[in-house]
Amino acid sequence: MAFAVYTHDRGVLKLTAQLYPLRPDESREVRLELKRGEQWVEAAKVNISLPGWSAHYRLENWDNSQDVPYRVRHGADAKFEGRIRKDPIDKEEIVVANMSCNSSRTTGLRPEIIDNLKA
Repeated sequence: MAFAVYTHDRGVLKLTAQLYPLRPDESREVRLELKRGEQWVEAAKVNISLPGWSAHYRLENWDNSQDVPYRVRHGADAKFEGRIRKDPIDKEEIVVANMSCNSSRTTGLRPEIIDNLKA
């Protein structure tokens, strides 16, 4: 699993997971699990979309009033974990940032890049 991104609006959660290319004998199924209390519960299962090695989920009747831990799993060991944040409707200002340290064109040390992002 490489990463996942999500959005939610008007009761619909959309989540996309990105996988690395798989070997021919590996499963083409990806599971979305949500943490409910102390238990992980499978919310959806989809097949990988090709080309692109991605998995796309759409969950209706999403309750966006609370944070929900999630994980996307492939096979027995591969997973990406995150948190689906509640709708920040009560905030006057929303701060958004994006950072990647994977590009050979990104100059500077990582602590310097992070400090600049925070500033």
